[in-house]
Amino acid sequence: MNLFITTGRLTKDPELMESKDGKPYCRFGLAVKRTFSRGDNNVDFFDCTAFSSTAELIAKYCKKGSQVALQG
Repeated sequence: MNLFITTGRLTKDPELMESKDGKPYCRFGLAVKRTFSRGDNNVDFFDCTAFSSTAELIAKYCKKGSQVALQG
């Protein structure tokens, strides 16, 4: 099993939505900065979706630029 853990900043305000059966989900973008030993910097962008109570917490407390940790 693979485990992915990273820390980054939200690229825009999270969007809280409901599925057809009424369950909440939240979509957001995450920008993750990578620094190399030569001093070069790269940024990776991830499109993320959270579900249920996690989605509600993200939509309530996070906004564009907020730093978050992601595990998936």
